[in-house]
Amino acid sequence: MSAAFGSVAEEESAKPAGDHVIVIATYKRGEDLVPVKEYFDKNGIETEIQEKGYYYFLVTKNKFQSPRRDGTDGYYALERIKQVGANYEAPQGYESFAPNLFQDAYGMKIR
Repeated sequence: MSAAFGSVAEEESAKPAGDHVIVIATYKRGEDLVPVKEYFDKNGIETEIQEKGYYYFLVTKNKFQSPRRDGTDGYYALERIKQVGANYEAPQGYESFAPNLFQDAYGMKIR
């Protein structure tokens, strides 16, 4: 079980790349995702902000196997994101992302 709580980067290096990224947050203003990105990056989860249409998505840089399947690297990465996200506190003037605090993160197939 300790592997489930290691850094996402450590787990990713031990597994072949998958075909999913994990969407941590979606928002209409990209600037509100910047402190969220910094928070997850600081906690060992590398992220990037992608613009798609009228929305901005904060997604993992690493690719994983499907997080819907128990025991995959994607499953453990998603659990880690939820654990880290539960402690997020937005700086004043930015979207708080409460009450869910990233518990609704999900896998998105990219290939």
